[in-house]
Amino acid sequence: MIQKYLKRHSMILTFLIVLFLISIFIGIIIYLKCNKELKISINDNLFNLKESLLNNNINSILKHLLIIILIIVL
Repeated sequence: MIQKYLKRHSMILTFLIVLFLISIFIGIIIYLKCNKELKISINDNLFNLKESLLNNNINSILKHLLIIILIIVL
């Protein structure tokens, strides 16, 4: 069933994969071009997010969706 779906929608799947790869490439370029202070700030914020997620119990579906969206965007 999955194979039939992928065969029927191969163009959409290809488009999404290309879009994903382009966004990762552009994100890497933007990260490399930003100044050192911004890089440190980004790393600190990601570390704080990780620590917050490990130490706190999150039971709200909205918070989970927000975290998933942030991970996808990053």
